[in-house]
Amino acid sequence: MSRNMNPITVCCAAVLMLGLAACGSDDDDGGTAMMMEPEMPEMPVPEPMVQYAFGGIDGAAVAKAIGEGEPETMTAVFTVDGETLEPAAMAAAFTAGMTVVPEIPGWAGSVHTRANGSVATTVVNYTDIEAATDAKYSEYYSVDAAGTRDLVASATAAGVLTLDVDALSNADERALFGIDRTGLTADGTTTRTNPEIDGRFNGIPGKFECAGSCSITSVGDNVTATMGTWTFTPTADVAGIVLEGVVPDPEYLNLAVWLTSTTARDGTVSHEIGTFGQSNDATGYGTVAMVAGTASYAGPATGIYLRKTFDPDGNVTPAAAGQFVADAELTAYFGEDDNVAAVDQNTIKGTVDNFRDSAGETISENWTLTLARSGKFATATPAGSFSGITEAPEGQIAAEGTWSGQFQGEPGANNAIPSGATGVFHGHFVNGHVAGAFAVEKED
Repeated sequence: MSRNMNPITVCCAAVLMLGLAACGSDDDDGGTAMMMEPEMPEMPVPEPMVQYAFGGIDGAAVAKAIGEGEPETMTAVFTVDGETLEPAAMAAAFTAGMTVVPEIPGWAGSVHTRANGSVATTVVNYTDIEAATDAKYSEYYSVDAAGTRDLVASATAAGVLTLDVDALSNADERALFGIDRTGLTADGTTTRTNPEIDGRFNGIPGKFECAGSCSITSVGDNVTATMGTWTFTPTADVAGIVLEGVVPDPEYLNLAVWLTSTTARDGTVSHEIGTFGQSNDATGYGTVAMVAGTASYAGPATGIYLRKTFDPDGNVTPAAAGQFVADAELTAYFGEDDNVAAVDQNTIKGTVDNFRDSAGETISENWTLTLARSGKFATATPAGSFSGITEAPEGQIAAEGTWSGQFQGEPGANNAIPSGATGVFHGHFVNGHVAGAFAVEKED
């Protein structure tokens, strides 16, 4: 596993002061010198050692991975170690890492790890998702919204819900079908047919009733199966019921970078790097062929870097490697615009700069990666996507890289300018390499 301790150290010097005092005497033999107790300075407490997700990785192997490969293209899912994983399944497939990640203000970062024999994978994920908000019962389970939430097949204005319990899993039954099991449970397996049961649905007190032929099976205190069609009638005043934390953030962005390290029999380690940027809507914005005007976008980027140094003979030495965070800025030119050159219309371009390491230090003063003007995205496939090459500043050009992305947001009835964009990139400087992902939002 490529997770070594990367300490933040504090160096200090302590000086012991020796105090000498001459004390006079009335005796004829003169004064006597006395040695004072040394004064010990207060020693600073060392800062705790910080373990970063990608600390201490093999720089030469990272250079090979970035230089000869390309970042993973954006997909609706993660593909790690040849296995496709939905982002929501990360917690089940990986172990939460006991490490930290570089801070991206306004974003929550997390580390996930997995080892499979000689293959170890570390994934760092960021999201700007906000906490779910509250909603009124009558609005959340409204007549119009019936059939779209929590296995509710239909709802009435009085708040009576018809439940599609045949689709309930054990976990759903425990979370939503909170039945008062008094008189229902017994040792072993117990099945009741067509019962009327007091309980709670999504925390709201009420009564479950059978709308036909129903059964409920329990083992001890656990409901293990429900069959048939049930209704739930709340016993509290529907107008006053508020469900807490049930409406998820409708629009958020994700960033991820992962490193798969494979150890060969001879002990050598090779790396594969993947990067990912996407909104909660995997389909993205859709076609932008009818969008007009220009827009500026800004947001964070993250990924893996290698910085190199050169000795007087020109030999290359990997100096540092690990995770970076950076700033991404894009400008998009949509449709026909008399103020925009024809070559720029229906294209997007930008930069990634201010590359910082896990400790927040600048990696290299002259690292600015240009995301060169894309091809015409009006005809791109899939709709709303774009791609181009990456370039380093003059004097830092080592080789071209690539970048690609997709617009995000809701088009709306008026073909509104997309609210954001996500993408991936890799690039090469004379003294280093980067592979990462970005997520940007439209600036006002």
